[in-house]
Amino acid sequence: MPKITALLPLYNGKKYIDESIRSIQAQTFSDWELLIVNDFGSDDGCAEIVLYYAEHDLRIRLVQNEKRLGLAESLNAGIRLASGSYIARVDVDDPSYPQRFEKQVDYMNKHPDVFLCGTLQRSVLPDRNYVLQVATDSEELKAAMLFGCEISHCSVMFRRDIFVRDKMRYNPQKLGEDYDLWTRIMFDHRLVNLPEVLVDHRWGFENISLNKGNALIQEVREISARLLKQFDIDVPKEDLILLSGWRNKPQEYAVYNKASFLHKQAELLLKLYHNNTEKKLIAPGALRKTIWNRWNWACECCNIFYQKITYDSFKRNSVVPKVSIVLPVCQAVETLRETIDSILVQEFTEWELLMVFEPEDSDGSFELAQMYAFMDSRIRIIENSTYLGLADSLNEGIRQAKSDYIARIDADDLANAKRVGAQYHYMEYHPNVGICQTYQHYFGGGRNDFVHKPPIKAEEMKAKLLFFLRCMSFYRNVSEKYVGAAWFVVQQGSRIGGF
Repeated sequence: MPKITALLPLYNGKKYIDESIRSIQAQTFSDWELLIVNDFGSDDGCAEIVLYYAEHDLRIRLVQNEKRLGLAESLNAGIRLASGSYIARVDVDDPSYPQRFEKQVDYMNKHPDVFLCGTLQRSVLPDRNYVLQVATDSEELKAAMLFGCEISHCSVMFRRDIFVRDKMRYNPQKLGEDYDLWTRIMFDHRLVNLPEVLVDHRWGFENISLNKGNALIQEVREISARLLKQFDIDVPKEDLILLSGWRNKPQEYAVYNKASFLHKQAELLLKLYHNNTEKKLIAPGALRKTIWNRWNWACECCNIFYQKITYDSFKRNSVVPKVSIVLPVCQAVETLRETIDSILVQEFTEWELLMVFEPEDSDGSFELAQMYAFMDSRIRIIENSTYLGLADSLNEGIRQAKSDYIARIDADDLANAKRVGAQYHYMEYHPNVGICQTYQHYFGGGRNDFVHKPPIKAEEMKAKLLFFLRCMSFYRNVSEKYVGAAWFVVQQGSRIGGF
């Protein structure tokens, strides 16, 4: 009995069948059988090619369907006829790399609790190739699968005995028969991806992958909605577009309905995390990471620019901050993420960020801040109960600040990564200085791109600015001791302020 049954459903695959069979024959792990199920009506001569290979290699078998079964039922039939302990899926147009079987068998043998093992894939398009990055850890994969299929079907290997024992089957009524099946079993069985590219997957060559089209996109949304019901979340039919797959961004809809799209996405994701604390279906850390990835996806749908902040950059442990950064916000959805990201990448990390919102901020800015606060305990949201305006919003932020130093920034400005640290350390070593500015780079193209260089000496600053504070100011939390204190501009060769 072979260790592996490589299962290949076939329908008019003459163009690629040679390449596919040879990729199996080239496997470094040789204890396999190749079971090819040719569907009824396949008539391009691919069956004759398979028979030729079968005459020369006894590990290759051809099964001819007597009636048209389709992909899902051909797979079910092949699994019933399989002899191997492991089923390895193979598609006619998606060749496997030589070490695929060897590495998957080794992993499955060492991890008897894993039911299914996929791999990364290289997506091959007519004009380009790229590696599809997906979750590999079982909990992160489970979380990612809530919003689309993250397992390459042509790469999977799974245990036949468990498939048969648990009466699993591919549903022929589904276009995404693989995603439907994995999502029905993923809370009871461990699924993983090996973090290595071991298959090629063709797209755009008039194959089935593209011809399924919009119907498959809608089906993915419906499967996602079915999954979310296990978390007591009901997504109405008119909002199913929120559940579009990871690589099917509804950008036209999201840009046109930006505020609503962001509000509903944030509400759904935060409810998902909250309800999972009771359901315990997914490890909290894995779900939090996936929620952040999904929020980035939502922002990309809305054409909102952001820096690629790694998940590990966020802080979850509360610490007493040394600097409180006050950020008043009003209708700033287009720029707010860049501003917050510029704080997150500060080299000096002992800060808190207080974002002060006016009532009924309705453009999606509040949701942007909400998701950052969910991810990082250093970020707080202050909601004004009545409209205060800029000055009193700043005053409110300063009143609620926990640190001795206040840093000021606007919702459309960026802070150089050295800014907070440079200003903090300067003021620590100069206790007579009450307010410390930096040079500031104004940008926006053309003549608007210049560096503002205020006076450096305290007396010159007072004379010229007459107490006008720019948004890159950094000052001590106000007390009578520092009324009329000295000003100073930090200058370190390169710009420390916005850039």
